[in-house]
Amino acid sequence: MTMSRGSDNNVTTPQNFYVKLTVPYKALSATTAQANDVKIYLYDDTHMIETVYRDIAIMRSTKISLPFQLTGNTKGHYRIVRNGVTIMEKKNITSKNATK
Repeated sequence: MTMSRGSDNNVTTPQNFYVKLTVPYKALSATTAQANDVKIYLYDDTHMIETVYRDIAIMRSTKISLPFQLTGNTKGHYRIVRNGVTIMEKKNITSKNATK
């Protein structure tokens, strides 16, 4: 007896792309420079939005590139939290949001 899994023609190739953005620095004190604690959360084929993707300390506005891998109709999502406050969030990310 021979078993077949069917055609592999329905396999969808993941789309890999980056979304670039700038995380703004916010001075916490007028007299001393203090780092901003920035946590970045991603949702795609390889990341869960509940898990911190990256945790960085910034002393000035900082450019970052967020990598996304999406298959089929999956939509990405990112959230940027600075010093415990969500400052940027975007849902429904697709390759159309990719930065060249």
